[in-house]
Amino acid sequence: MDSDLGPLLSRLHTLAENIANLHLPDTPHRTTLELFRLSMLIWLNRMTGATLEPQSTTDARVQRALHILSDLKTCPRQLPLFIIGCEARTDEDRCVILELMNRTEASASSRSMFIVKALTEAVWKQDDLAGERELGYREKITAIVSVCSLLPTFA
Repeated sequence: MDSDLGPLLSRLHTLAENIANLHLPDTPHRTTLELFRLSMLIWLNRMTGATLEPQSTTDARVQRALHILSDLKTCPRQLPLFIIGCEARTDEDRCVILELMNRTEASASSRSMFIVKALTEAVWKQDDLAGERELGYREKITAIVSVCSLLPTFA
């Protein structure tokens, strides 16, 4: 990495540690908070080229997040669903994500889930087309989001 990035990476590392160590209160929204925490930690590490934590730690976070999503009836929060959905590599995990998106889209609380679904499927297609080649996460996400005429609100 460029020496100019040292201070920025240090701040990002501190941010990731703060997010990882956040106390999640016992509320009805605890699962949602946990999904946001996991998705932010996954995203930060992917966007920095796995410089913030070992790949095995991020992989464990992905598995934890996928497990949480598999237990939900709906997930109206689009940002964690998109970030975690992009991590689904197996057909089984992708089915879990698509079924959750479909249930969420059918619920009254859903807003523009079809956009999140289309973006997630585009990421999967890029991953599948790449085969054994590893695509750069930042470049892949940027390329897919930049061609969208409509963007999800992620609210």
